[in-house]
Amino acid sequence: MSCNDIKVELDFQHKFRKALEYSEIQTLILKDNKLGNEGISVIANGLRAKSFLSKLDVSNCGFNLNGGDQLLTAISRSSTIKEVKLDHNNLAPGRSSLILQSFFTKDRSLTRISMSSCKIGQNGGI
Repeated sequence: MSCNDIKVELDFQHKFRKALEYSEIQTLILKDNKLGNEGISVIANGLRAKSFLSKLDVSNCGFNLNGGDQLLTAISRSSTIKEVKLDHNNLAPGRSSLILQSFFTKDRSLTRISMSSCKIGQNGGI
């Protein structure tokens, strides 16, 4: 990775965060984009901004628990996100189950979460 690549990556992260912060985007569908852990981290950082986002679909985006934890933490702190689709990402059992439990034990706006084919197993479910 060159210095130019890093500058572009940081510039994109900044612009994405500002786009969420200063727009009234309510639905963000990124389904089937190979974002990986790095890309999903950018999304998670953007969600930490003041956001109007209520629906997020990152199904089949190629991230695992490393990026998923960051995203789930950002979602758990959101007061606007109502629906999240995480289907077909490798969220093997781990810390994600603790974060998921917090979605339903705290006063959160989340009403629906979809995690089909995420390899969480019996111990990863709530």
